[in-house]
Amino acid sequence: MINHCQRVYHPNPPVSCADGMNLLHCMEMDEYAPICNSENIYFPFASKSKWELADWLLRGALSQKDIDTYLHLECMTFPVSFTSAKDLHCHIKSLPDAPHWQFQEIKVKNYPTQSPIMLYWCDGLEVVEHLFSNPIFAQCMDISPYKEFEVTAEGQEQVYGEFMSTDDAWHIQVSHQ
Repeated sequence: MINHCQRVYHPNPPVSCADGMNLLHCMEMDEYAPICNSENIYFPFASKSKWELADWLLRGALSQKDIDTYLHLECMTFPVSFTSAKDLHCHIKSLPDAPHWQFQEIKVKNYPTQSPIMLYWCDGLEVVEHLFSNPIFAQCMDISPYKEFEVTAEGQEQVYGEFMSTDDAWHIQVSHQ
């Protein structure tokens, strides 16, 4: 027997701001947008090979002085869009950022541990802002609460999946009418 699902959305749709800007909008407003839109997925670097060089320089054990020296070698005939370690770091800082991991050690008085207990987390608001500003996820997000029912031979049964299918999301929407 095949089970069928029926989705019922909340009667009051959520309110959204049409004038907000997501990450893609911000990138399109950037002064370098024409370069980005020229199919160069490695922007702010000119090509894949220049991105690979930048990545290698950043991940390596070279100091900023060593990077500067390397970039000014006569044998460096490979033109790059950065001329110093400082300039390279500015290029990297111009890339969109993601939420940062944070951590803290948990200490419980009178309960020693063999190794430290570490708590790792990301700021929830930063994560939500990142997800909602990322155009990749724009068509994948439910912002309206719904109830989903599975129709079986025995009748209907409510099923739960993502947060918007929970009773809490439904009740929050009711309280914001």
